[in-house]
Amino acid sequence: MAEERQKKKGGCLKWAAIIIGVLILFGACAAAFSGGEEETGNTSNDSNASNSAETTTEETAEESTEEETEEDISEAVEEETETTDENLAVGDSTEIDGITFTLNEAYYTDERNEFAEVEADNVLVLDMTYENNSGEDISVGGDVSVYADGTKLESYPIDEMLMDSLSDGRNISGKEGFAVVGEPSEIEVEFSPLMSFSGEKAIYTVNPE
Repeated sequence: MAEERQKKKGGCLKWAAIIIGVLILFGACAAAFSGGEEETGNTSNDSNASNSAETTTEETAEESTEEETEEDISEAVEEETETTDENLAVGDSTEIDGITFTLNEAYYTDERNEFAEVEADNVLVLDMTYENNSGEDISVGGDVSVYADGTKLESYPIDEMLMDSLSDGRNISGKEGFAVVGEPSEIEVEFSPLMSFSGEKAIYTVNPE
């Protein structure tokens, strides 16, 4: 009888030890799993922060490059449009983009066109010569503007009015008329080729009679 009780007591202790061991093992597994999740979360956060920093750096570099490019273009355009050949007179020649322009004469004429739609107290005639060495065919005529005391004059139809095309390596001469109203104290002739993108121009001061 005593032996049976001792056996039962020993069996209970054995099962208690097994249960405690299982509980300890379960707790260890749970702790390890939880630690793994924290490490994964931290790694993911670090990766996201790194990607965000790289993206910001790339965007800043692109914006800086675009700003520098725009500044370079703006400076180049300003340099091109600042070139002006001034204080020229009748008989002088100027060369722009391979096109040589000479103002041969500037005078008033009594010629009038009955079909002209513009009134004129005087008609100014410009006699001009073009020489084309630009490497391509160009259009001539209509590339000259006249200003009387700073006011742009309207074109006036006259005989031998120059409006033509000119092959490379050739030259041509012709005339253009402009309607003058009143008696201006200063008349300026401004030349800039029609197909020029350089912004260059030549300014002549004339005293027609």
